[in-house]
Amino acid sequence: MQIFIDESKNFLIPSEVQCAVSCVSCLVIPDEDYQAVSSAFDALKADWGVSHTEVTGRDLDEGRIASVVRMLNGYDVIFETIAIDMGLQTEDGILNHKNTQADKLMENITSAHRPGLVESVKEAQKQYRQMPNQLYVQTALMIRLVANILQRASLYYVQRRPRELGRFRWVVDAKDKKVTPYEEFWKKITLPALQTISLREPVCLLKGADYTSFKPFHGEMVKPPEHLRKAAGDDDSPFVYMEISKIMEDLAFENSENENGLQLVDILCSAIQRAMNGNLQPPGWEMIGCLTVSAQLERHVIQLTNLSLELPSVVKGGTVPYTKVVRLVDRLAKPMMLRSASQGTAR
Repeated sequence: MQIFIDESKNFLIPSEVQCAVSCVSCLVIPDEDYQAVSSAFDALKADWGVSHTEVTGRDLDEGRIASVVRMLNGYDVIFETIAIDMGLQTEDGILNHKNTQADKLMENITSAHRPGLVESVKEAQKQYRQMPNQLYVQTALMIRLVANILQRASLYYVQRRPRELGRFRWVVDAKDKKVTPYEEFWKKITLPALQTISLREPVCLLKGADYTSFKPFHGEMVKPPEHLRKAAGDDDSPFVYMEISKIMEDLAFENSENENGLQLVDILCSAIQRAMNGNLQPPGWEMIGCLTVSAQLERHVIQLTNLSLELPSVVKGGTVPYTKVVRLVDRLAKPMMLRSASQGTAR
């Protein structure tokens, strides 16, 4: 599968109290569909008269965004978004969250892990504490986005296209022709943090499903910590976890003008962000939910994150522009489980 990642907005606290949603998003396209999706997008751009031009979401009106969503709905893609309302954040709250997360990075790292992994996590702790708040917010959301899509895409496609779990190509929108400090953060912070999450929150596997293609990305811990032994359900069995360094080995930072997948995720991410801030009319965003996959019970498909305090019940209260967006996406999301998939899940 091919995973394209981008963000929308600047992750800054606004000077005045207001709704200020920023988003990070990814678009997953099955390998066997990518060329068809790319060609269909080229055809749309030709119809718009911009065949050789990079298309960005902020420049598209509702009609053109809707045509992109309709095109993508013809393929078995997954769109995933993490959002944060920066109008609800405080600098002190973000700083406290950052330091707390730095402390947690080492929680599940023990002498049973490889020395190289231990050192990389320690370096990630140091980098976390030195990170500016704006970059930390973006990085925290990006880490959660990737953790979410690893769970959601693996469980979704193993029921429909299990061979897609044999390859993961990650493409992140590059911010410059040279590797930026943010891209270095991916290597020094994001990957070790994801490895920590994979140990703390093991990916759910579907009993009886064909994970043959996924096995090369599995690691085994012979003497896991107590909480992981309980998760495995068998004290005598090695604990299986994901090797993030392997699953994200094919990671590239590309210029979006040369990559249709990045232009597509930019369009969707921008549309959701504009809609959640009340700056895009329903015809432009109302069918995006059809590209998403349903969340766990009592959770929203668009995950709303708050790094400063407990998230107030703004969605239930209907007091913000993004209430209707979140609710409609929840209603239109594709089911995760096939009706025939009655085996259940296991860690």
